[in-house]
Amino acid sequence: NRVLWSMTRSIRRCIFAASLLSLHNPAQAWQIPLPGGGRIRLDNSGVLRIQLQDQEGLPPFPAMGSTADDATLQSLDVRDTGTPKGFGVFATTTIAQHAFLGFYPGNRITSREKLDEMVASGATNMDYVIGVDGGQTFLDGYEWSKTRDQFCPVFLNHADGDEQNTQANCLRLLEDGEVAFFTARQIQAGEELCFDYGSNYWVGR
Repeated sequence: NRVLWSMTRSIRRCIFAASLLSLHNPAQAWQIPLPGGGRIRLDNSGVLRIQLQDQEGLPPFPAMGSTADDATLQSLDVRDTGTPKGFGVFATTTIAQHAFLGFYPGNRITSREKLDEMVASGATNMDYVIGVDGGQTFLDGYEWSKTRDQFCPVFLNHADGDEQNTQANCLRLLEDGEVAFFTARQIQAGEELCFDYGSNYWVGR
């Protein structure tokens, strides 16, 4: 397919240009648009991110320090799922599409080796650790999981989000080493809120 070949060649050229920019401007954030609506971006944390999918239709990334509004928080109940998943988050009323649920909280861990040491010593639990750059930097939300009387994104369980199985009704956005959560569609009362953890989460588990 000539169109696909041309697009692939354009993307490769953009990635090559992005690599050169990373070498010459390692401390300066920038982004390059890709054919089809994606982008290559060096964020403020120094991580090079390649986003092949179009971001159109997704909610804007919230300003740091933003919190979910009171109405949304009051619509979220943390309780035992009655399954091996343990605790989860359930809607008590209808929640609108793209409602901001909050940032993932956590202590920042800057190496896989340090994370492995903490898990081995019992200082954290992998169930509450989320990666922000593909395997070197993590947010450890274990301490936040110990308080279950109010909602926190650490209690969002996994659901598959592929095209054949759309159980995932929440989405996460990553920017500058932070993770923000939103509802992906309107949530009905009684539904459990879940998002797709991604394939990297299950590697080695």
